Amino acid sequence: MFDMQKIGKKLSSLRKEKGMTQMELADKMEISFQAVSNWERGKTMPDISKLPELAALFGVSIEEILGDDKKGKLVEALAGGNTPENVQAEDLADVAPILPQETFNEALERNKDAVDEDALLSLAPYMDEGDLKEIAEKIAGQKGKLSCIEALAPFMDERDLGELVKGGEYSIKEIASLAPFMDEGDIADAARLYFQKNPDAPAKGLEALAPFMDEDDLGEIAEKVAEQKGKLSCIETLAPYLDERDLGKIVKSGEYSIEELAALAPFMDEGDIADAARLYFQKNPDAPAKGLTALAPFMDEDDLADVVAEMLKRGKPLNDFSDVFSFLPSNFLKKIVYQK
Repeated sequence: MFDMQKIGKKLSSLRKEKGMTQMELADKMEISFQAVSNWERGKTMPDISKLPELAALFGVSIEEILGDDKKGKLVEALAGGNTPENVQAEDLADVAPILPQETFNEALERNKDAVDEDALLSLAPYMDEGDLKEIAEKIAGQKGKLSCIEALAPFMDERDLGELVKGGEYSIKEIASLAPFMDEGDIADAARLYFQKNPDAPAKGLEALAPFMDEDDLGEIAEKVAEQKGKLSCIETLAPYLDERDLGKIVKSGEYSIEELAALAPFMDEGDIADAARLYFQKNPDAPAKGLTALAPFMDEDDLADVVAEMLKRGKPLNDFSDVFSFLPSNFLKKIVYQK
């Protein structure tokens, strides 16, 4: 990058050598007094179109004003409408802040092959989204990984980033690193593709994507993953991000242990917990009633009473439910004892 403080001091010195005030220089350059003041204080740089005029006015070269022969020659060539080839990407990045977009685009087009992974980051803020996508795809394809373009994500169009992610075979960790800059739908599509291609992959990878996904998409994918794995523990870390209705649907659609149900209970609707408990004990009539203990704190007391009453009808001893007595309605035990 150019040293704007150094350039500002040089311009101030050249102006004073000519015996000109800032206002006089501004009038000659047909710009505002504030613009000249900002130049000399190192706050801004003269536009490339003004550099030849300044050089002619002060009787010096552009290189002398900029204090860098190599970059000065590049700026001089670009200011004259000549776009050299074989420009190093880092040099183009250094002069980019003072180039009109059209001039920068033309210079980039003629030197695109010289842009590598390291140089791309410094050029990204000045590039058109289409050019950035093209070069990012090329680099990601060559390297076979997304981490090499992670720093570019804030500058890319979210649709372009989505196409790039879905166009290759990348790890869930790599996808997650770009998720904050992607469209929700593209994140969901990328997750679906990943688990379709990697059915044995740990579902835990979804946890990093979950905060950036639409609840409906996450619910759909979590349901498929739970069905494939045959256990709820694989989606336990996703529960805080899932809609409670989707979570209830997942729980009630499979055959899971009471311990797995209990792990998800804090994130479920009370009615769904009750339905899941009923289904579990209907399918597992010999299961210990003690399993209800972990669910009871999250259940509506009337629902809990209904589940206990159903189990008592099926022959479970009342003493088996001693651990949940404190969660039951106050009149429930009296009613049961009276009936007996």
